[in-house]
Formats: sequence, C-alpha cells, structure tokens
Amino acid sequence: MRLGGWKSSIRDILIELSESRAEFDFHADGLVLQEILDFLEYKGVKGDGRIYGHLPIGVEWRQGIRFSFGDGFFETRPQTGRLQFSKENAMAILGITDEVDPKKASNQETVRLMMLKALQDMEYTELKIIFRNEDKGWMAHLQTQGYGPRGEKENQIPIGGLDININNLDELLNSMILPKLGVSQIKFGNK
Repeated sequence: MRLGGWKSSIRDILIELSESRAEFDFHADGLVLQEILDFLEYKGVKGDGRIYGHLPIGVEWRQGIRFSFGDGFFETRPQTGRLQFSKENAMAILGITDEVDPKKASNQETVRLMMLKALQDMEYTELKIIFRNEDKGWMAHLQTQGYGPRGEKENQIPIGGLDININNLDELLNSMILPKLGVSQIKFGNK
C-alpha cells in the first residue's frame, strides 16, 4: 500500500465477526517522518528521515469504531536526521516554565538555555519510538540522541538519551484519527 511517500503493508489479518473485531500488523517501510507529523497535526515539531518498524492494531466496531494498539516500535533509518522542536515544546521537555534572561542566568539556567537552543534545531543520531501496553494504558517512549544546534559545530551541545513519554496515546490517536477518516459517528453491529 502507498499513501503519498508512504510505503506500508498489513500482515497477519484476523477478523472475528462474532466479536466485532479485527486485528492486523501494520509494517512501515520508509514512511516519511514529516508526513506522519503532519497527518497527526503534531504542532511544534518538524523532522526528517524515514520510519521503519511494525505495530499491532485492533479495530472494534460493536459500539462504534475504536482502534487499539499493541507492543511495537518505529525507528529511523539511516540513523541520522533533523528534529526541530518549537521553543514552547522544547521548554516543556526541559521543564522550563518561565523565560530566562541570558544576562542574569545562573550556571544551571545557562545549561538549560543551551539545551533549549539545541532542541530547536537538533541533528539526531538515533530516533526510536517504542510502544507498550502498560498499567497506565498504551504508552509511547520516544528515545533520541544527537546534538544541536546544527551548523554551529563550535557551539554544539550533545543531547544524550533524551526520552519523552506519552501516556494514554490510544485515547489521543482515537480522538485524532477517527474524525480524519470520517467514521467517528458510524456505528456497526446490533443495537
């Protein structure tokens, strides 16, 4: 299947009509990272690279359509590319709540300002998203390493082991994807 620049395949399809449920494995083969961010309307993040990996997906339609997701992963190949977080997103990642005046910054605040600048134009050397069902719901763990800002070799800051966790991602995806597919109000099955 191809959608724009995306290549993907669906494997291991199981349909249980009596349970109003289907399951399949979604395999990504060179999906364009920016197209995924655009589809999800993930504001404040830009990126390049191609995504590979797989994700088990379930679809239930007894009380309307609902997606569920299993354990899987996506990663970029080759392992280099660019990520750009907006200033607001970078501040949230670093836990910075207020603007810091660089002229009055403490040593700790200076380091945070350097990391803030690095995240706004980052060259990643590793980018992987691991999906897991956990006690808190379906979780996404974004793991990345790299440095930034790009193009300033003498001022680059290494970003090692930056982990971003997203809780209850299944709720977020259902609220975003179903309206895009135009099926949020469709109900199937017995009433």
